[in-house]
Formats: sequence, C-alpha cells, structure tokens
Amino acid sequence: MSQRNLALNSNTRLLSLAGYQALFAALNQDASTLPESETDKTCAGILLLSMITGLPVKPLLILGYIGHPGIFNLEGKKYYIKHSLGITDKSTSQTLLENDYENTFDTIKVPLPLWLIDDLLACELPLKEDFTAYLAALRSSLGLPYLSVNRIETALHVVLSRYTPDCHAHIADIICRTPAPHAPAMYYSSHTSEELMAHYKSALCILNSNSDFDLTYITAWHKYTVGSGFALKIETVCDIVNEIKYWTDQSSNDEEHFNRTSIFVWFVFCLLTGVRPNNGLGKMYDIDLDMGWLLINDKPVKKVKSDRLIPLCPTLVRHLIDYRNYLIDYQAKHQLKHDISTTIDDIRLGNDEALLKLLSASVNTLKDIKRGDAYHMTKDVIDANPYWTRHFVRTQLEKHGVQLPLINTVIGHEKSRQEVLGRFSSSSKADIKRVSLIFEQIAGQLGLNIIEIKNYFKLSRIERRHMGVDHAHR
Repeated sequence: MSQRNLALNSNTRLLSLAGYQALFAALNQDASTLPESETDKTCAGILLLSMITGLPVKPLLILGYIGHPGIFNLEGKKYYIKHSLGITDKSTSQTLLENDYENTFDTIKVPLPLWLIDDLLACELPLKEDFTAYLAALRSSLGLPYLSVNRIETALHVVLSRYTPDCHAHIADIICRTPAPHAPAMYYSSHTSEELMAHYKSALCILNSNSDFDLTYITAWHKYTVGSGFALKIETVCDIVNEIKYWTDQSSNDEEHFNRTSIFVWFVFCLLTGVRPNNGLGKMYDIDLDMGWLLINDKPVKKVKSDRLIPLCPTLVRHLIDYRNYLIDYQAKHQLKHDISTTIDDIRLGNDEALLKLLSASVNTLKDIKRGDAYHMTKDVIDANPYWTRHFVRTQLEKHGVQLPLINTVIGHEKSRQEVLGRFSSSSKADIKRVSLIFEQIAGQLGLNIIEIKNYFKLSRIERRHMGVDHAHR
C-alpha cells in the first residue's frame, strides 16, 4: 500500500510508481536537451534506452553493441530490437500445413526512438567512473536511495506487470525477453503483435507522466499472431483426433486394436491435461477417478520438481474408466496370458503401475507407452513431436480466459513464491478444480465428449465398413 498509494520507497527491490516516473522524466530531459559534448547526455541516453527496453546496461557500455545488426534493426526509418522465442520452431511436417499452426511468427519486435539511437551512435561512450558519478548524482537529486542499475533495467517489467491496465507478468516476460529458465510460459502463448504493442505503449504512457517523451514512433506493426511455433489450431487438432479414432477403429485384429486404442487414449490424456508427454504417463496411484484429480510430477530427472494437481474433466474421467474396463475385458478374453493379467490386476487395484499400456512384441506382456511410440505409430496422421499437445493446451487455456496463475499451476510453470497453493496465495484447490470446466469445453470442441471406446469384437465388419465410407465423405 505504501508503494502503490503513498508512493513511498518501502521496497528495497523496487521503486514506487512515482519514483519510476520521476526517473523517466529526468533521463529523458538529460538525454534530449543536454549538449552533445556533455558526458551526462550519453549516460542518460544509455539508461533511458535500458529503461524503455529492458536491455541490460553492461553490454550497452561496450563499443559497437548499440547499433549491432544482430540486436538492433533498421527498417525504413524505424529502429527496433528483435528477439525470437526460439524454443519450438515449426517442424517440417509431412502432415501439417502452414495454416494448421496457431501462430504466424515467434518473433517479438520492440520499436525504438530514432533520435535516441542516432544520438548514442554519434556520442563517445562514457568511462565507468563517469557513469557511476552520473548515477550517484541522479540518485541524490531525485531522492531515490534505492536507485540502481538493476532498478532501471527492470523498470519496464515492473510497470508492465504491476501498473499497466489489463497487462500482467506474462506479457511483461514476452516484451522484456525474460530468459527461459525464469519464464517458461512465454514460449507457449499466442498473442497478436497489435496487442503486445498496445501494452508496451500503455506502459510507456504511464512512465511518461509529464508527456515530454514523444511516443509517436510507436506505430502498429502488421497484425500477426506471435507465440509458440508449435501450437496448432483447434480445428486442426479436432481433425487429428478424428483421424486417430478412425485409424483405431480400422484395426485389422484384436492386438492391433489394443495398441491403437491405448495410443488414442494417451493423446486424449495429454490433450485434456496439458501434461508433459513423458514415458510411462499416469501412474494409477496418482489418478483419483472418483474425485477427478491427477497428481503429477512430470520432471522426474530434473532438480526442480513439479509436483502439482491437475483437475480431470468429466470427459477424460469417462475415457480413463472406459479404458480401464477395456483392459479388464481384454484380460478376461486372454486369461492364459499371465503376465498381462498380473499387470492389469495392479492397474485395477490402483497400484504403482501406469494405466496406459502397449502390448510387447511377443504380445504376452504389457509395456509403458513411450513418447516415441506415440509419434511413430501415428506419424501418418500427425508428423510432429507429441509435445505439440502441451503447446496446444497452454495456448487454449489462455484463449479461454483462465487466469495466468492457474494456467501456470496446471501446466507446471509456477515461479518461486507464486505457487497457487503456496503460503503467499489466496487461491485454493477449488480454483484449480474449476479449470476442469475449461478442459470440458475443449473436449467438446474436439468432439471427445461424444467419442466412445469400444472393444474390438463390438466393432463388426459392417460397422468398420460404414466408418470408412463416412470418413471418405468428410
């Protein structure tokens, strides 16, 4: 309250909004009005550039960094910095087309004032002592005892995440190029370039409380979607679901149908939870089908664990129950396969056993499904790493308006001290549980709420023939 309402510097890690505004006004005045011969002009310009972009100050003091074509770009009469999310490029898929993807680019552009870059390119870089002296004088004149280089570098992120209307830390991470270990969620999103620039301009308007800084250089880029190059459109995913279900129903024998059914349910599981599609997914003792919860730790080999709760929507619960019944039915029809029978008993009793299974090559034992199994078996339907399911879910939750803390909780992108069920949070399990309503909406959009798992023997040749005709006419 002291920071927000009274503008007091009560937080040693941050400045108050009034402090950021006073700092911005001082830097802008010095950078734009001091004579070119003044060292303070260059110092102010470097700090101002850092403040409006989030660029670290240290490299800005290196000769040749400002204006380097790998960081700064000139397009017509516009300067901008450009960075690529760069984690998940669109795959060269044999089954996916350009318009199947949710996002056009994964590149973020932040415009820069032409006058500021031209001035800095024309000036001689200050010595470290001059820079330190200017910062100390600025700290004293503004009465900001906590002013430091770090406070300046993080100013844009703070203003975006705390003071810009309808903005939040996720948007701030994208615009400020927060490194992946600190902001993994930014790589999964889908936003328009127009939306991001609107947030950016709003943040600078808040900093520019005296209206002395000319913001006319910020004009809308061509409108395109920005985010994960791996996220697929919901219409495309709906087609994929139907293709895999058709592929399952066209099985030529009982064993093939078992494996294809397992792979189909594996994809359903991933699409309605957003879990990392790791090997041996979904231990039975972590799945509560009665209450609709999944306890998950899908970073088994990482130092940073991700134990969390994911709500199970009614459609997914039905599919998992039907699949368990499918296993029991298979067990009854193959009683002489003792190893399979033992494994299914463990599944039925909720023991330490993954629910989703494939038949081994000998068809006498069951093995856990590996991500490579899911990819290779469905490559003719969807030629992409199954991790696309996670990117799809993360993007769809945001499109459905789920609050960012809940998305990060379900997906496993929580930051330290921001855990929904942590001691600093006012959220509850009930809030997480309500995300299942969104998963149910996604299930409906994908048609999973009307798809049933049938035993191979219940699919007569006539039924399969009709399915083939219907599929051809789609």
